[in-house]
Amino acid sequence: MLVLKQHIREAEELWLLPLLNHCNNLFSEVFLPSHDHLHHYRVWSYAKDLMLMLAESGCRISPELPQQLILAAFFHDTGLIYTHDEKHGLESRRLC
Repeated sequence: MLVLKQHIREAEELWLLPLLNHCNNLFSEVFLPSHDHLHHYRVWSYAKDLMLMLAESGCRISPELPQQLILAAFFHDTGLIYTHDEKHGLESRRLC
């Protein structure tokens, strides 16, 4: 568990501020109150909690997962700035 917490801390030290700023910039000219940079931060917080709960229950969490999840959390709905249809996932991927 301590190792996982260290990997999470490292991922946040590397990515959290740049991703928050990037998402804030992306959503700054779009009115989507439910999907701004804070939404993406909440998704990251939930993902982090889930990783810790899974680890507590005995699941093995790879050392790379915290960095992968923080990136996924912050980019998962960014495509909504261009389209609100099902293609927003493809736009999110492109933005990532």
